[in-house]
Amino acid sequence: MVSEAPPFWWTKADWRVWALSPVSFVYGAVSGRRMAKSKRAQAPLPVICVGNFTVGG
Repeated sequence: MVSEAPPFWWTKADWRVWALSPVSFVYGAVSGRRMAKSKRAQAPLPVICVGNFTVGG
């Protein structure tokens, strides 16, 4: 099974990228702050994670 990069990865950024970038910065700041302020869970036993976070491992 071979994966190929989507064609839009290689196209030049157009006006939509620049128009939406302020929204992206605000979203990143809000979500980063929420993650920093949230309580972290402590597992009672050691945990081993197998896989890739991106694909749900």
